Amino acid sequence: MKIAVGKERINSLFLDNNNIYVARRTEIEVYDKGTNNLKHTISVGEKGVQICIDENYIYCTTNHNFIVYHKQSYELLHKKQFGYDISSDLRRPVNDKNNVYFPIRNGEIIAIDKHDFNSFSTLKMHPQTVWGMCVDENYLYTGCVDTVVRKIAKQSFKTVFELKLHKKNVQRLAVNENCLFSTGSDFDIVITNKHTGKELNRLKKVHNKAINGLFIYHDYLVSCCQAQGLIKVFGLATFNTVNELNYSVDEGGGIVFNNNKVYIALKKEKCILVMDNKQFFNE
Repeated sequence: MKIAVGKERINSLFLDNNNIYVARRTEIEVYDKGTNNLKHTISVGEKGVQICIDENYIYCTTNHNFIVYHKQSYELLHKKQFGYDISSDLRRPVNDKNNVYFPIRNGEIIAIDKHDFNSFSTLKMHPQTVWGMCVDENYLYTGCVDTVVRKIAKQSFKTVFELKLHKKNVQRLAVNENCLFSTGSDFDIVITNKHTGKELNRLKKVHNKAINGLFIYHDYLVSCCQAQGLIKVFGLATFNTVNELNYSVDEGGGIVFNNNKVYIALKKEKCILVMDNKQFFNE
């Protein structure tokens, strides 16, 4: 099944129990998950819209602003400027129960307090742009153009360790209970013990162009390469390939797993492909 979501590329894709949230160039669209019908459009009015969500809010970054909307009323609750020119564009946000994090092109990372949107910390961890970022309960993980991967303690915002795992820029990170997964422009996926920083495995030349999607779902690792038009699925127990799908996944929208279904933001068709888990994981 395919969900038509307009003509612009998908910058972000998120789901909750009731809705599908799609961010594109200057708008956020909310679709009913049951009917796939468009329910509401938030006109942000600024370029570079990317989002993440939680139970109550939509957190949005644009080229220069951080914005918060209420999920039920779509009311604009907060807006603050952090970027001022092309060297300080805001990047993709991620969130946990207490904070929203987003990188700025100049290498800074902003941590916004969810309980007080006016309260924030500026982390100067990298000298260049942070492309990959993910979180677990206690740590923030970042990957940068300078090829460095960092583990940062959330409470102190201090670096626990830094690793040089890749020969080129690190574009995507993912984490589970024991491992950190990193990938980027060298086409490798590196699996690291997230507690010690020890390299455990390296999948070499997984794609023939830059890997711009990396996801963990239960016992599977998923990578995708927009330029190659290919999704690869690996079993975490052996790292053997269990499936390959010839789709060009939009590097912004990516892949979302929800209620035994897989939602894939397609680059060329500019739509959302919906598959069941058994088909996607070749079970």
